[in-house]
Amino acid sequence: MPSEGLTERRVERPRPVIHEIADDLLTRLLAAGSPAELVTGFELLGVPREDLLSSPAAAREDLLSLGTHLITAGHESTAASLTSAILVLLCHPGGITFLNSCPAAVEELLRFDPLARSRSHMRVATEDTEIAGVPLGKARRSSRRTTTRRNSPIPIT
Repeated sequence: MPSEGLTERRVERPRPVIHEIADDLLTRLLAAGSPAELVTGFELLGVPREDLLSSPAAAREDLLSLGTHLITAGHESTAASLTSAILVLLCHPGGITFLNSCPAAVEELLRFDPLARSRSHMRVATEDTEIAGVPLGKARRSSRRTTTRRNSPIPIT
């Protein structure tokens, strides 16, 4: 178990530095003006001198497994979600106001534009039906992505 290396205290320790880096990046992004390159501007900044995976107390196998999972599962999906959410907010008038005024804005943005966009989420109606008050005829296709946008509080115009 990597429990010796991943304590709450060790996880929380870099929080102020992370906030400082994020604030600096956002300040530079705003100062640069529009258009902004979000993806390359926020790529991995480097490995901190003392990171969570450097503890000699954790077993090598656990470190390799945990590190692989954190990098592959955490980084790409988080980067894609952030990029998508920022794009939605910037492309729709009132998006930033929505973010500041809605306590559930983050959850709504994740629901509004889910990462899973494959055709495997396509559904075909087997009979005439209705989804959220919208009629859907027999043999018509619908996807999770389009149905999650119905009745969304995100201000789309």
